[in-house]
Amino acid sequence: MLLFSYLLMSGVTTGALYALVALGLVVVNKATGVINFAQGEFFMFAGFVAWTLHVQFGMNYPLSFLLAVVVGFILGAITDRIAFRPIDKSDIVSLVLATVGISFMLKGLARVIWGGKADYLSFPPITSPDPIMVGPIMVIPQQLAVLAGTLVIMLVFAAFFRLTRAGKMMQATADNAKAARLVGIRTDHIYTLAFGTGAAIAGAAAVLTAPLT
Repeated sequence: MLLFSYLLMSGVTTGALYALVALGLVVVNKATGVINFAQGEFFMFAGFVAWTLHVQFGMNYPLSFLLAVVVGFILGAITDRIAFRPIDKSDIVSLVLATVGISFMLKGLARVIWGGKADYLSFPPITSPDPIMVGPIMVIPQQLAVLAGTLVIMLVFAAFFRLTRAGKMMQATADNAKAARLVGIRTDHIYTLAFGTGAAIAGAAAVLTAPLT
C-alpha cells in the first residue's frame, strides 16, 4: 500500500510538471500556430542555469528560480527573433524545422558549458528528503512543493489571460492574427512574448523538478 501511494504521488507530481511544459507549448502554438520543438531544451537549459546559480554560486533557491525563469524568457524571445521572425511568412514545415534547429543549438551549448561533469548533477532538495504521511499516502515534501508551485503558476497565468491587456492581446492574436493586426495589435511583439512566456514556463517547471532528480 505504501509503495502504491508513493508511486501514485510520483505520478501526480510528474503529471503536474508535464502540464507546465504543455502549457508553454500551447501558449506558443495558440499565438503563432507553430509547435515549438525547442521547448524541452528550454526546460533543460533553465534547469542547468538554476543548478549553476544555486549549487556553484551559492544563491538561494527563490533567487535561482527567478533568474532561471528570466533566462528562459530571454531564450524564448531570442528564438523568436533569430529563428521565427526572419521566416514567419514561410510554410509551417520551415517554421517547425527552425525550432528543431534551435533545440540542437541549445543541446550543443549545454554540452559545451556543463558537459563532462558527471553522469548526473545533484540539485539539493529545498525541503526535507524524508517522506511524510498524509493520511494513507506517503509523500516526499518536495513533491508538495512541486504541486503548490504548479498550482500557483496556473493561477497566475489564468489571471494574466483574463485580467491583463497583454493576455487579452495574446488571445486575440491566437484567435485571428490578421484581425488583431487590423485593430492595431503588434502581432510581432505578441509572438516574442509568446515564445518568451512559453520558455519561462518551461524554466519554472525545470527548477521545480530539479530537486527531485
